[in-house]
Amino acid sequence: MSDSTSRPRRKAVKNAKNTYTTKSGKTITLNRSLTDRMRASREARAQRKAAYLSTLPKEPWKRFLYRIHPRRLYSYWFSRDGAIMALKIAGIGFVVVFVLIVGMFAYFRKDLPQIHDINSTSKSGGSIAYYDRTGKTLIFQDYDAFKRIPVASNEISPFMKEATIAVEDKDFYHEGAFNVKGITRAAINNATGGSTQGGSTITQQLVKLNEGWTNDHTVNRKVKELILAVELEREYSKDDILTAYLNLAPYSGLDNGVQAAAQDYFHVDAKDLSLGQAAMMAAIPKAPGAYSPYNSPNWNPAITSATNYFDQNGLLGRQQYVLDQMAKQGYITQAQADAAKWNPVILAQQVQQIPTSHYAGIKYPYVFMAAKEQLARDITASAVKEGGWKVITTMDVNLQNLAEKSLNDNLYLLNRYHADNAAFVAEDNTTGQVMAMIGGVNFDDGPNGYGKINYATDVNISPGSSVKPYDYTNFINNNNNVGAGSVLYDQTGPLPVTGYECTNHAAPSADPSKPNGANCLYDYDRGGRGPITLRYALGASLNIPAVKSVISSVPGD
Repeated sequence: MSDSTSRPRRKAVKNAKNTYTTKSGKTITLNRSLTDRMRASREARAQRKAAYLSTLPKEPWKRFLYRIHPRRLYSYWFSRDGAIMALKIAGIGFVVVFVLIVGMFAYFRKDLPQIHDINSTSKSGGSIAYYDRTGKTLIFQDYDAFKRIPVASNEISPFMKEATIAVEDKDFYHEGAFNVKGITRAAINNATGGSTQGGSTITQQLVKLNEGWTNDHTVNRKVKELILAVELEREYSKDDILTAYLNLAPYSGLDNGVQAAAQDYFHVDAKDLSLGQAAMMAAIPKAPGAYSPYNSPNWNPAITSATNYFDQNGLLGRQQYVLDQMAKQGYITQAQADAAKWNPVILAQQVQQIPTSHYAGIKYPYVFMAAKEQLARDITASAVKEGGWKVITTMDVNLQNLAEKSLNDNLYLLNRYHADNAAFVAEDNTTGQVMAMIGGVNFDDGPNGYGKINYATDVNISPGSSVKPYDYTNFINNNNNVGAGSVLYDQTGPLPVTGYECTNHAAPSADPSKPNGANCLYDYDRGGRGPITLRYALGASLNIPAVKSVISSVPGD
């Protein structure tokens, strides 16, 4: 076959208006600049849109039905135009959601409290511990119906931390303030009529306990809880949050916090809890009303009825579940879990100690009373009510014991001089700190007695002989011929001042409400020594010469 019979080959031809025809016959547009390219792109889109619209029905309602046909929808959203539209919708949606979240945060945050110290305070309340100046000798653990003793992280058993995480929030260290999957699961289950579920993290549970929201299940409360949980996660470490939760979790109707519960249940500190003990305690916060042994008269002598609300089998089952979860999550081996299951922890736990009075077991009660009053003056009443404080007093244990021994050794003097009480205060003159204090002879005196009155701080009584040095000093300073050797007459009789006529020599009535008319001045021993020196009168703490030094400008009567 010769070349003359073959198909002639086309040549590329450049046309007018920036167009170019290829050898295959396809025409393309040449853009000389970016502006030309953008203009061409717009024209191409306009042509495609016009071509697409030409395929649609003319009536609007038919056009709408045509567009929403499933096959055409699928084609549209998986096309270039559909992808661009999806990006636009996603962007607008993101902005709208962001604005809504910011607005919601601002709306709810304005009414929320600032959480400054999650390790010490709580709106639920708590006890206050009073110590001596070293911080080691406990004077008294003051609590009413809410017993809580906050402790540091290193004072809590690792078993207790691991058991709590295993059963309450296994992803605690790997998640944020809240668990979206958990919240969604709980919301779906609750909305579909299933049993009420919670999707709270340990951080959220801490917020609920700290703010007293455990019985509030509204949406508003949940939003506030999430906001505070996020703030906690930003401000505190995970270990701080876990420690705060363990210091506040409910372990019985009275015991809140791991330290108070460990002391009551097992008579040990939180740092000494064994694996079995920790698993049992970690099981209780799920339902303290059913799982706390102290809801049974067998372990709580305060329950006088035969009603037993304690679900022992339920607690045993949940304790074993906690142990299995700890093994599953790698905190312990399965062998350790199985060994702890057979340890009779519940039977070994202690009967709850019910105090016979609010002050049962108190040491140095008058020091406690004075410290409590000062605490109420120095901080707000609401802060005192919240509790969780560790109060270090200035009391020196050795000096306090010495003062109390001295008082007990000299009680016979009260009877000799017809007195009914005594008080004592020792102060460091350099710092002004009170080193020892006794406010009365017997703090446990009956309800109609003087026991609970702190005579060292709370009673406006006469200063007694403590003013006599000032009387004599003033006497000497205001008289040129008076000194320590000057003579005063210690003799009962009328004095040149109203009220000391001395017409009735009877002893003054012991009951101020029943006066007997006695109006004579006596010394403490009802004696009269005659002429004595000022020095002797002060040393013997005599009343008659002291009064004469005040009302007289010269020695004598």
